[in-house]
Amino acid sequence: MYIFITNIDICPYNDNLLKNMLTLEKYQQVKKNKQSACGYMLVSYALQIKYGYNNYKIKQNKNGKPYIDGFNNIFISISHSNKYAVVALDNKPCAIDIEKLHIVNDRVIKRVLSSKEYDWLYNYNEKEKIYDNFIKLWTMKESFIKINGDSIFSGLNNISLINNNRIIEEYMGKQFKIYTIDDYIITSYGINKQKDQFIFYPEGWSKNINKM
Repeated sequence: MYIFITNIDICPYNDNLLKNMLTLEKYQQVKKNKQSACGYMLVSYALQIKYGYNNYKIKQNKNGKPYIDGFNNIFISISHSNKYAVVALDNKPCAIDIEKLHIVNDRVIKRVLSSKEYDWLYNYNEKEKIYDNFIKLWTMKESFIKINGDSIFSGLNNISLINNNRIIEEYMGKQFKIYTIDDYIITSYGINKQKDQFIFYPEGWSKNINKM
């Protein structure tokens, strides 16, 4: 899996490119949101440097999962949080999620975690690790939901990613890989078990990515 990443503050913006690659309705939504715009700029960069594609249309299923119209062997996933946008690109189904580490309301934690995960979070983690591990589980679950093209908050607490008091690495035949950049967690999820390759946009910009 290729993972493209950009800092939203320095991400180049090309209005004509976005207009050509998106449906009119999606373009009108995206142009009002800098994070979304950078996510789709990142998709265009990924498709250009990996496949040389310049002429395509990105559409969405009923739950908002993006796909490249007419290209059944190329899969994309987009995520953004605060100052970073990321895109996963692969020849097999893939998903990605990024989230900034932050304190989370307990109601949200209960909404996202299964009862088993909730007990593990508070009974087997040091206090300063509770929110970090919650964000890790949250990004894993969102990646799982995304790969199936379902609504993001559809049944997250019905999924349990804890076994023997540890966060699992594989679920339903696909593998999670978790990374950190600054105070953000990035989780990829897909069939390919090979090492993910990070590519920075624009060219020349880079950051330390650490695998957890």
